[in-house]
Amino acid sequence: MPKLLSASLALAALLSLGGPAQAQVQAPTPPEPAATTADQHLRITHSVRPVYPAKARKEGLHGVVKAEVAVSAEGQIEEIVILDSPGDLLSDAVREALRQTRFKPRIKNGQAVATRMRQDFAFYP
Repeated sequence: MPKLLSASLALAALLSLGGPAQAQVQAPTPPEPAATTADQHLRITHSVRPVYPAKARKEGLHGVVKAEVAVSAEGQIEEIVILDSPGDLLSDAVREALRQTRFKPRIKNGQAVATRMRQDFAFYP
């Protein structure tokens, strides 16, 4: 068989089979994006409710205690400030509860930062 005819037959056979096997070409996979840490708010990870002191209840002391807490970049309480309170007994109860509260610090631009938060605590019989 002449070479031209055998080449034509080989080409016809390949075309009838769907052509020569080709490696699948895929678009290159883009690199994984660099790990970014989005900004995150300060989070309470463990909360303790203040106990309504029996003496305060007996004395008819009630209302809302407004507190501000300074939290370090490590999530530790640095300062508790009572902004407004109906009385020392309720303020003390709020301080005690806040000392037992645990925080996850605020994240800003990928770094933990110190921050402050305000919280109200209601005491009603």
